[in-house]
Amino acid sequence: MKHLIIGTAGHIDHGKTTLIQALTGRNTDRLKEEKERGISIELGFTYFDLQDNQRVGIIDVPGHEKFIRQMLAGVMGMDMVMLVVAADEGVMPQTREHIDIMTYLNIQQGIVVLNKIDMVDEEWLELVEEDLRESLSETFLRDAKIIKVSAKTGEGVDNLKNEIKNISDDLNERDVKNFPRLPLDRVFTLDGFGTVVTGTLLSGKFNVGDAVTIYPELIESKIRSIQVHGESKDEVFAGQRVAINLANVKKEDIHRGDVIAPVDRLVESERIDVKLSLLPHSPRALLDNTRHHFHTGTHESLCRVKLLDREVLSPGESCYAQLVMEKPVVAYYNDPFVLRFYSPVETIGGGQILDVRPKKHKSNDKNILNRLNIIEYGNEADRIELSFMDLEVPYMNLDELCRQFSLSKDKLLIQINVLINKNKLDIWEWQNTKYYASLQRINLIINEIKMYLDKYHKEYSFRIGISNEEFRKTFFKEVKTPIVNYIIQKLVSENIIKVEKGKISLKDFEVVFDENMKNILKNVEEYCISDKITVCKLEEIYESFLGKEVEQILEWMLATGKLIKIDDEMVMHENHYNKAKELLIQFITKNNEISLAEFRDLSGISRKQAEKLLDKFDKERVTIRKGDIRILV
Repeated sequence: MKHLIIGTAGHIDHGKTTLIQALTGRNTDRLKEEKERGISIELGFTYFDLQDNQRVGIIDVPGHEKFIRQMLAGVMGMDMVMLVVAADEGVMPQTREHIDIMTYLNIQQGIVVLNKIDMVDEEWLELVEEDLRESLSETFLRDAKIIKVSAKTGEGVDNLKNEIKNISDDLNERDVKNFPRLPLDRVFTLDGFGTVVTGTLLSGKFNVGDAVTIYPELIESKIRSIQVHGESKDEVFAGQRVAINLANVKKEDIHRGDVIAPVDRLVESERIDVKLSLLPHSPRALLDNTRHHFHTGTHESLCRVKLLDREVLSPGESCYAQLVMEKPVVAYYNDPFVLRFYSPVETIGGGQILDVRPKKHKSNDKNILNRLNIIEYGNEADRIELSFMDLEVPYMNLDELCRQFSLSKDKLLIQINVLINKNKLDIWEWQNTKYYASLQRINLIINEIKMYLDKYHKEYSFRIGISNEEFRKTFFKEVKTPIVNYIIQKLVSENIIKVEKGKISLKDFEVVFDENMKNILKNVEEYCISDKITVCKLEEIYESFLGKEVEQILEWMLATGKLIKIDDEMVMHENHYNKAKELLIQFITKNNEISLAEFRDLSGISRKQAEKLLDKFDKERVTIRKGDIRILV
């Protein structure tokens, strides 16, 4: 069933609350002060049923300019609006400001209700109607029907209900396929129940028992029970006014403006990128880096507006901007927002939220402006492709991506398949889980790797490459080891790099020795090799062959495994090292174990050298030490 929320709008004392009472039989003013003063101060909520038993929720908003904050908190969930104008007064300041607010909050359907017709004659009514139509000519209500009523006598109320029914038939259903999102407009306690919150469910559905998070406080809770217009429900859908009883949450810990959603689905933002427009009749221009009041959903906070391509935004103009929030906001892509001047507080503009995870931008950055243009005008797949470029790590699984992109699995999979068909994504499967990455980003990383290695090879021409650890720290610091290993394998299979002796280098790189270096290499090898097993001290090799060349030769020999490092002081030629290992294995195979003294005698090296070499074999898991003897692992 389609769920519909109607809201009121209009100047103070134009009869919004009285009209709702005529429609529903209920007074939405619940505060003592409201009843005493005869004006709405807070949001009011009720409902009525159309002819086909479709239940329509109603949000009554205050009309006084001092309570615009409350009015803004109620508008976000509306499917359509009833703009109420009193026939004896006509269009007034709050009539115009409410229209401006609803325009920026993307409300596109509405009815104009010309109320209090019992207080004026026909000639005056025609004049007011003509003025009203002219005032609405440049607004989203320009084609809306004007229904004349008297909330006091009931005249025209049935016609109003019929028009509500006609419009409701044409309205699109809310998005129930995405995850649920509930901005809170009321928080209170009930004896025997505890904390209760209310709001209009913007998307998805909630069930009793669902685990939820309250953002931005990141309080985890569970749904104990749900009511819709006083009736208990096990399940509620987007477009319904809901009251939720939360488990293990204190009233003072949550506030109007918070948002309830599933765990790990939303993020708190300290800066957001937006498309910002200023009202054509705004009384003032907007200057770069100035403070303003920001409203989205039921949230309100102060922000500083950073214009991205200019220093002044004039009335009627639009531009991209970054809003730096003074307290965290839980914003969502494509949600509308309203901007009000810091002082005096008045509505000056608003727009559309484009990015809730942006970095700090410089002014007139063409790449940023182009990116925001794609987000604004591109399709969903284009936006997701851009978002892949900004991930902290290049490869993520579906659960991780849902958290990053704030989308349900079903919605995200649709866009992922679109990008796969366009050859935009790389897919890696590990432990029966698929990981996705932007091919464009991977290609950029590959180019960075190629440039880095090329520079490295030129600077260190006698090193065979960089270690796996250096490779990871340089390019994939926060990436899990299996992902790094996959990327290395991918680069090897594509003939971009090679891995030899644990070192990574460009595929075609080779260390080239001139004749002088070849002679030094030959002399060092002869120094380290003799008829018997020999352990050499690095210090003695340096002293025997002075010059920078021997350092390069030794570095190359150690990297290629020609020399084996026993500890920080001693090395062995690979031939002697392998010979000592072979003798060790043969001895233990025959005798089951070997002592330090036996290995010293077997290898012909000193006791200290034998001890160090056995420690090396232990580390390499050739042997394992048990007391004073070694056995094979």
